[in-house]
Amino acid sequence: MKLKIQYANLSNVGKERSVNEDYYGVFEIQGLKIFIVSDGMGGYKGGSVASHMVVNAFRSYFE
Repeated sequence: MKLKIQYANLSNVGKERSVNEDYYGVFEIQGLKIFIVSDGMGGYKGGSVASHMVVNAFRSYFE
């Protein structure tokens, strides 16, 4: 039996920020679906870059 999973993402910028810095990734490694969520840095300079770096580093490490 094969399990079928549907997924979606939703992130809220909140009340204090104008830009959402959160980032997520979904990838497959050795037949396993990997989901990762990286919370942005809440208005710190480079928060969006940092959240992207985390997801990309995680992907690179496991691939």
